[in-house]
Amino acid sequence: MSKYTARDIRTLSTEEMFEIRLFSKFKASDIYVIIGYLQEYFGGYDLDDECVDIFFVNESDKAGIFEKICKKYLREIFLEDDVILRNTETGHSSVLSKTICDHLSKYYTIEEKEFLNHRRFLLNPNDDLFKSPRDLYENNTFNIWNFNQLSFLIGFYIKNLVTKDDIRFLNIANANHKVDMAINFFRDFCDSGDSVKVEYHFNVPCVSNIYFTNGGFLNGFENEVKKYLEFLNNYEF
Repeated sequence: MSKYTARDIRTLSTEEMFEIRLFSKFKASDIYVIIGYLQEYFGGYDLDDECVDIFFVNESDKAGIFEKICKKYLREIFLEDDVILRNTETGHSSVLSKTICDHLSKYYTIEEKEFLNHRRFLLNPNDDLFKSPRDLYENNTFNIWNFNQLSFLIGFYIKNLVTKDDIRFLNIANANHKVDMAINFFRDFCDSGDSVKVEYHFNVPCVSNIYFTNGGFLNGFENEVKKYLEFLNNYEF
């Protein structure tokens, strides 16, 4: 029978703690990845019967990734794949799916005032995305994080990541409410070794930039993003 001595016992590093307690137990929820991915310009989501989201000229790669996420979501809940990626002559893209839009209508339930002739909707504040781990997991104190928020952050990160002058950061336009939501979620996960810096540029458009200094959580989080993208690339649609 083996015996442990003081030399056999060591304290886990922060990264090891996150890997054991968070990332090893995490499985991305595609619907919350989708919700994190949505642009939500001008204060909310423009809920439509068919168009899930639109993308600008320089976002064709992001549109292609979003198409795959939507297809994977429908495939894994055993629904017919009605997702269409539509490209226009101007270079803009849109992802269409009546089924996805119908599912999103169950999450975006709070109607805001019209902006530029578009109705804006907000997420239901009682949704699982906003619940504490204690309420979400029925007082299971071992789960100290809301995994749905991590799925949201994966979609948010993939959609808004840009690289400029070898600097990687998130660039979000006209969606300060969503930036605030993401920052609150990052704050719940990050530890003392992580640093998240936010810059607000009150121009037209109103732009928010988020910069990261990696620590115990953020290193593992970026690895989860890479694994999610690799899984999408190898997924058989």
